[in-house]
Amino acid sequence: MTPSNVIEFLLWFMCLWLCAVQICMGKWHLYASMPTVAVL
Repeated sequence: MTPSNVIEFLLWFMCLWLCAVQICMGKWHLYASMPTVAVL
């Protein structure tokens, strides 16, 4: 895999994970969002 493909995969995986967390554990929404904010 090229670096660009890895980055795309990580972004897709993170988005999918955040969506799953929001749907399955809504009460943890803010907690789950903190790592994303820290990365950005």
